[in-house]
Amino acid sequence: MPLPIHRCPPEVLMAFVEASEHADRCTLRTLNKAWRSLATSFVFEALVLEPTKESTKKMLALIRHRLARWAKRLEYRVDDETDHLLTPDPSRWLARPGTDPAFSAAMMILSKMPNCFPLLEKFCVRLFSGRFIAPMHFPGSAEEVEQGVPKPIVQHIQILEALNTVGEAPPPRIRTLELHNILPLPDASIWEEGFKNLMVCLESLTISVHRNRSLDNSEFWETFWAGYLPDYILAPTQPRLTSLTLVSDQPVGAELPGIDLSALHFPRLQHLKLGGFCFDMSDCLESFIVNHAPTLTSLVLDSCPLWTGNNFQNKMPKRKWSQIFARFEEHLTHLTYLRVMCKYARLWGLNTEDSLRTELELTYETSTSGYGYDRGEPVAATVEHNDRKALENFYSTVDERRKPLGLTPLDRGQVDPNRLVEQLPQIMDLLELWLRCSIYHSMRVVYD
Repeated sequence: MPLPIHRCPPEVLMAFVEASEHADRCTLRTLNKAWRSLATSFVFEALVLEPTKESTKKMLALIRHRLARWAKRLEYRVDDETDHLLTPDPSRWLARPGTDPAFSAAMMILSKMPNCFPLLEKFCVRLFSGRFIAPMHFPGSAEEVEQGVPKPIVQHIQILEALNTVGEAPPPRIRTLELHNILPLPDASIWEEGFKNLMVCLESLTISVHRNRSLDNSEFWETFWAGYLPDYILAPTQPRLTSLTLVSDQPVGAELPGIDLSALHFPRLQHLKLGGFCFDMSDCLESFIVNHAPTLTSLVLDSCPLWTGNNFQNKMPKRKWSQIFARFEEHLTHLTYLRVMCKYARLWGLNTEDSLRTELELTYETSTSGYGYDRGEPVAATVEHNDRKALENFYSTVDERRKPLGLTPLDRGQVDPNRLVEQLPQIMDLLELWLRCSIYHSMRVVYD
């Protein structure tokens, strides 16, 4: 006769709860004390905080009843306010620091992260991902602050300040940090010892950054990528980091804004994903990748162009993709996962990060200032053929390495028609956004 479920061994019951859906776990907590004890840690292992009155009130209740302490993953999420940020009148989305009670409450909760979430392993920040049609102004005086600061700038600065506070006594288990859709805005918080302490703890780091023209001062963008990112954000993570994802919604490289990763080395790096990073006539970026060959097992290049500058005549670039992939194939001898792709929508922008991808697509660029235009300069047929062959050879070499591990061949697939149908509403939204942007810029040209 089968045993009643409540008389099964504890490890069986725990496995049952772990395999259950979130709604079922919540139901199990209501059955009796024993089930509540088993299910509670799973129900509250992933929490979301938003800067709203309702969300902060709910989170404070979880903290007060000692339920937030079970959280292993916490996401701080700001709703996109596209309609407000697309308006030519920026006064509709200005804020004064400290005047939004819900936002202040959310920052207070995050700054007390070590006490409120002692088991936390992963913290994810998702700020505004849409397009900033009108550049935002970073205030340079107390008077300008009093007049109002764009909400995304306030959110960016106070998140970094909260992280600095958290770093003074980081949650002992935190290993993963994701900063999605941050601004290319240097902030003094990342100089502080607390921020550095937090970075030192990390094994996995994801950062995605808005374009140059999100701010009205291009020097911020250049300073962030050329100095702040490598020196203050990446450098402290070198000893322990095993996974790194860097994404820009505008092409970034050694020429502009002057990224130089040559001084960085991550001795444990296994997984590397780059989005919007330019390879160029030098070998700076590819050398950075090759230098991690002894440990690197996974490489993803998402919408990464080969920037040629003026070295592009008669459809014959001076340096070619075929040279880069031949070098990768020779040196990346531990690679077991590879993906090279471009956004299917062929548009830059962090709000297109979830759009379809075209696999094995390679592009050349003569400019890195583009935003919102189709990518790719045409090249000679022989160049295109050799590039494609070199990439196929690289994929085949990695596939041979996957066979003994029992892994299936790498995906070289075309766009799935079923997935295209599923994402049709998103594609229509992108087209609508593109039309609105075009109309807005046309109006500015007329009035200017």
